[in-house]
Amino acid sequence: MTEHTPTPWHMDGLYVTNKEPPTVGPSIADCGRSPRIGRAEQVANAAHIVKCVNAFPKLIAVLENVKQLSDCKLSRQMAEDVIRDVKDVSKP
Repeated sequence: MTEHTPTPWHMDGLYVTNKEPPTVGPSIADCGRSPRIGRAEQVANAAHIVKCVNAFPKLIAVLENVKQLSDCKLSRQMAEDVIRDVKDVSKP
């Protein structure tokens, strides 16, 4: 399976990139392509993608800790379920 573009990702206007702005060259995502979405929402979408991608490793680490350290069986099971679901999404 091909790995995703290395993180951290950055926002450069309506573009998502792994280079510090201003960027020249290819981007990961262009959030300004849809004429049916206003510019403010396009910018918000780009920012949301960057925040989610950059937070992902820390969130998985927290879930791994919950799974291993929690005294609550339900919390451990929920953490395990989310980790499994994320791993399933990343499969080709």
